[in-house]
Amino acid sequence: MLSFRMFGVKDFMYIFKFLFRAVFGNAIAFFLFLVPMTTLKRIMKKNKFTEQYLSGIPYLITLLLSAAWYGLPLVSPKNILVLTINTIGAAIEAIYLLIVFLLAPKMEKEKILELLTYALSFKQRENPEKIKETLST
Repeated sequence: MLSFRMFGVKDFMYIFKFLFRAVFGNAIAFFLFLVPMTTLKRIMKKNKFTEQYLSGIPYLITLLLSAAWYGLPLVSPKNILVLTINTIGAAIEAIYLLIVFLLAPKMEKEKILELLTYALSFKQRENPEKIKETLST
């Protein structure tokens, strides 16, 4: 015969804590990825890139961090929530970076492409001074 265990207070609290961390944590992280949207909307309405408002570097760094966290569930299989929110975050940041890239002047485009190339090819380990030089310009 099958026996069903009654849910106790401890079980209810465990489920509540899990849902609170999982659902609300992912919802908050999702909204954090959407924060720069107001600035990008303002820039897109003006169709003008202003250096005082926008640089592509924060979007690039956030994209690379989301891509790095995206690989965590492959190492630790019980992190499916990390996979979902970072997949969404990487997609949002890629869109932001594309918008910045399309509206940016030539010098900013070169900076974004150079940093993306270094980050993806791991050349920053070979020549860290080049990255410092690029960031300071």
